[in-house]
Amino acid sequence: KKLESEIRDTLAKVNKILSNWDTESEISIINKLNKTTAIKISDELNEVFKAAKEINTKSNGFFDLTIDPIVELWGFGIKNKKIQTIPTNEQIENALNLIGQKTFLKTNFDNNEITKKNRNLKINLSSIGKGYGIDLIGKKLDQLGINNYIINIGGDILTKGHNSKKENWVIGIENPNLKEKLIKEIVNISNKGLATS
Repeated sequence: KKLESEIRDTLAKVNKILSNWDTESEISIINKLNKTTAIKISDELNEVFKAAKEINTKSNGFFDLTIDPIVELWGFGIKNKKIQTIPTNEQIENALNLIGQKTFLKTNFDNNEITKKNRNLKINLSSIGKGYGIDLIGKKLDQLGINNYIINIGGDILTKGHNSKKENWVIGIENPNLKEKLIKEIVNISNKGLATS
C-alpha cells in the first residue's frame, strides 16, 4: 500500500508540472502567459528543459519542445479536434513559423528561468514527460530500497536489476501493423530505459 501510494503521488506530481492535458499544470500555465520576459520554473521543470535542450542539440533540432502548433494543426494535440481536410501549405507554413526551440526559447538554468521570445509560443512536453515520469518513479523505488523493477507507462520503460528468474528483463516490441498484433522484436535489458511506442 505504501509503495502504491508513493508511485501514485509521484505520478500526480509529474502531471501537475508537465501535463499539457492538465489546464492547471505548470507547463499549461506557462503556455497561457502572454509575455516575453523571464518566467520562473520549478526545479523539476528546469531539469526537463535541460534534458530537452541537450536532445535538441544532439538531434540537430529534430527534437523540439515548441512543436505544439503543428501538432494541433494536424489534430493530435490537447484540443484533439478531428481534422476534416488536410492542412494547406499556407497553414503548415504559418504553424512552422512558431516552431524553433533554439530560436524562440531562451533558458537560464542557473536561475530556473525560461523566456519565450515569441509571446504566442506553446511548449509541448508529450515527447519527454512520460520518460521523466518513469525516471522519478525509478528514483522513488531506489529510495525505498527496491533493487529489481520494471516500470512501463504506455511503452516508455525503465528497468533495474533482474526479473524473478535472475535474468535481464524481456521486452517484446509489437509489430506496428494494427491488423497483426504480433511481437516483432524481443529485447533483453537491465538498468536501462527504452521507449517502444
